[in-house]
Amino acid sequence: MAELRFRVGAIFPADNPTARYVMGLSIVLNDIRTALALAAREDLAAHERLYLHRLLRQHEREGIRLAVDEHREREDVRRFVDILPDEARAARDDLEAAAGAAPGDEPEMGPALEELADVESGLSMVRDEKRSDYADLVAAHLSATGSGEPDLERLLTFLEHAEAAWLRPWRG
Repeated sequence: MAELRFRVGAIFPADNPTARYVMGLSIVLNDIRTALALAAREDLAAHERLYLHRLLRQHEREGIRLAVDEHREREDVRRFVDILPDEARAARDDLEAAAGAAPGDEPEMGPALEELADVESGLSMVRDEKRSDYADLVAAHLSATGSGEPDLERLLTFLEHAEAAWLRPWRG
């Protein structure tokens, strides 16, 4: 196993806004890797797999917010992105082109609710456990239609290149 060891403050000084930005990218990248590994497990119940899928989508949205919104708003981020390889810059540009909906907006929610309007569902209450089956129904429908899903491959390309570029000078 290869490992790069360092003092966190030496690589990510607290007073460096770009370092804080890259740390945010690294956190999102770790979260996505973890969610993907957990979702690959065979022993998950359907509602657990759905939860992990939705959690992964939230991490994707956070990554896109960092890749797109921070790039639009911050000069230091634009300078950092400018040093990334062509593949990473192209991935970020693709993410920006695809990022049409407002954060938290689910553009397909209305059509999904219309399509499922006549389906009977409810709230399950067994002992102390409650399950909003209707929410799972709509979430599964949104997942199955692929609505609004960011391009995970392009996001991972950007995140991995950004992390590598920041760490490269300290690899020795």
